[in-house]
Amino acid sequence: MKFKQLLFLKKLLVFACLLSVYIAPAQAYNFSAGVFQFQQKLAAKGDAQAQYKLAYMYETGQGIKVDLDKAMEWYQKAAAQNHPDAQMRLTYISIKKDGYRSAKHSGWLKKLQKDAANSGEAMLLLGTLYKNGFIFRKNLNKAAKLFKSAANKNVTSAEAELESVNAILFTQQNKQKARDKQKKLDSEKRKKDQKKQLASQQKTDEERKRKQAIQRAERERIAAEKERLALAMEKQKLLEEKQRLQEKRKALLLKQAQAEQAALSTPPETDNEETKPEPKKFDKNICKGKKARFLTICR
Repeated sequence: MKFKQLLFLKKLLVFACLLSVYIAPAQAYNFSAGVFQFQQKLAAKGDAQAQYKLAYMYETGQGIKVDLDKAMEWYQKAAAQNHPDAQMRLTYISIKKDGYRSAKHSGWLKKLQKDAANSGEAMLLLGTLYKNGFIFRKNLNKAAKLFKSAANKNVTSAEAELESVNAILFTQQNKQKARDKQKKLDSEKRKKDQKKQLASQQKTDEERKRKQAIQRAERERIAAEKERLALAMEKQKLLEEKQRLQEKRKALLLKQAQAEQAALSTPPETDNEETKPEPKKFDKNICKGKKARFLTICR
């Protein structure tokens, strides 16, 4: 229930704000129209200040449509009565119509800046230049300061100008805050994305290094296995060669022993016993040495 009430009040407030936007200008215009008629009557009677105000209303469109020709006409009438602010505004209207030329108008601009130290109307005009970015670079803060000073000197139009500039500054500040907030959010998002990307990259690098380590270990294992097999095969070949040589040596020694035994056990055949050679004496030294184990007579 409270939520519905708050929502209703919020809608009512928004409606009131929107209504004020449409009503306030109309009321201001009606008020300005009454002031315009009043000043017009006084100006027609030759009042220099009324002529100046009427010209200003023609220039700015207060209570009447903007008409620079009419504004110049009434400024000229007031200037003819030595109204200093009218003379200043008359040159300003001329510059607005034909453009600013430094050689021709620099003296007028210096005088305006000098008068703005004390004159409320000069403050108002100088603030208008800063507000519109005319002749000077646009500077709303300077314009607001000049309009406030002019309002303090009871220059009626300065208050409206100050409100206008403050509204623009407020809007700009809100926009800047929104931009700063969005910029901060974008920066935070960018940092998060970068952190996430960095973490993902680190994870990818670690995975790649892990796979490389596994592949390297596998290659080393395969190389070690090949080397082990090669050594085993080489050792087997050496063993086989050694065995072959041993068998060959055994066969050679056995053959030699058999030959010697055959020679000792078979006497040569002769027809005359007298010519039979004496039996060969047994050499005991034959049973000495490594060869003896292969000889039958030595067993």
